[in-house]
Amino acid sequence: MAIQVSSRFTNAFGRPEPAFPRCVYVDANGSGKTQVMEDTASLEKERQKQDRLPFGRGICIRIDSTKREVKTVRGACEVLIDWPHARRGPAYQATMEVLQSAIAGKCSAEEAHDAFLAFAKHAGVLAE
Repeated sequence: MAIQVSSRFTNAFGRPEPAFPRCVYVDANGSGKTQVMEDTASLEKERQKQDRLPFGRGICIRIDSTKREVKTVRGACEVLIDWPHARRGPAYQATMEVLQSAIAGKCSAEEAHDAFLAFAKHAGVLAE
């Protein structure tokens, strides 16, 4: 059985990166005919779901007159990226580190949720 992994990303040696497979083809009987074993769209959807890292429950924040519900680690990162530079202190830095650790898989989305919740309370933007 021959297995070929097709990917949109290649490493420095020109080989496909297995972390982002697009399709898997299997030549089960050596006939040279292949069949698609995985749907490209479903693999991409699964990768995007992992990228978002959903919180167990959303966090409502209010900045100026805008209310927003943050539901994912990526959403929390977006809020912090847009955070005013003049207000970026130790709490901001610590929260950003936890969020980046969650994206890297070094901590859970729940830990990132708790860190962002603490930051929102500290910054006074938590909406009740």
